Amino acid sequence: MIMEELDEVDSKILRCLTGDCRLSYRKIANYLNLSTSTVSKRINRMIDSGIILSFVPLLNSNLLNINMYVIGAKVKPGYDVDELAKSIGNEDYVTNIFLTVGSYDMIIMMEARDNKDMLEKMKRITGINGIGSFESFQIIDIKKQSPVNIPQ
Repeated sequence: MIMEELDEVDSKILRCLTGDCRLSYRKIANYLNLSTSTVSKRINRMIDSGIILSFVPLLNSNLLNINMYVIGAKVKPGYDVDELAKSIGNEDYVTNIFLTVGSYDMIIMMEARDNKDMLEKMKRITGINGIGSFESFQIIDIKKQSPVNIPQ
């Protein structure tokens, strides 16, 4: 399923869930004037198709004392960026990997307890064969964090 296959009802359901992933199917159905079974079937279809990956809250890492770091990495010529991303993604401290164009081939977000922990984890990532140059950043404050916006 791709965006073109989502109709207005699917989009409205997704907007409800991105606003509050705890909403019950019944509340969504009441809000959108649909039956609970219609909402359930549509959500299950979007789960099966990979549109909905999971139902998770956005956490404030600052209040939880979780340090977030970002690594911009270039992949050496001859190495497969998808394979490297898959390998890096197996690390439980890696929260996101974005394949990009521009200065870096991938942006890696990770969490660490402190700078010493970050250095150990960064050495693991940047020591992987195929990772060339890199630059790291510590996130000091999050000014906006939100789920993907669903087009109207």
